[in-house]
Amino acid sequence: MACRRRRSCGSRAEGQPGGFLAAFVLSAPATHGVAVGRLTEHCEASSLLSVFKEEIEKLYWEDETWADKLTDKLSNTRRLCEMKDLAKLLRAQRLDVIGYSDGSAALEKAVVGSDPVFLDAIRHDNFHSKSYAVQRACLAAFDDMELIAEAVAKAYEGAKKSHASDVQLLMTLNKAARQACQMTPACLAERELRSRPSHEEL
Repeated sequence: MACRRRRSCGSRAEGQPGGFLAAFVLSAPATHGVAVGRLTEHCEASSLLSVFKEEIEKLYWEDETWADKLTDKLSNTRRLCEMKDLAKLLRAQRLDVIGYSDGSAALEKAVVGSDPVFLDAIRHDNFHSKSYAVQRACLAAFDDMELIAEAVAKAYEGAKKSHASDVQLLMTLNKAARQACQMTPACLAERELRSRPSHEEL
């Protein structure tokens, strides 16, 4: 799902309760007609970065080889792509899935007067293609968790050594995650997709 910017392609991610200012980075390769998607913005509750922070801090004080184990810890975290959180995120920011002639789709601001519809759960007896596409994009985004986790772990250790505040720490993790994401196959595919002349809205 290629995320193209009009006024804003950003969204707020909702996870477990918390006061963190974090970012949710979402990128995914083509899946069932949906190409690459990305959502980036701040949130009032915890999201991807707070999950990183939570898992890092658990390992940091318990195991000297914490950085090597971070990927496995995060890969087991199913909170990242729970549909109820994604649906709340998209509805709050009034983002809708827009289809394109090349079979891809994008998250863009909904037309004034319309309310985007996303389900809180994917059900076989009440299938909703847009909700399914968003969740599949999210799940596919973290196929390259190892690359992102390594960058975030390195950033965390550096921030800790410099005695960074919680706000500075999350800003550092945010920057590291975004830069690492740009190097994943998902983001590379997104840029390639956006360069195609056939990428026109249906």
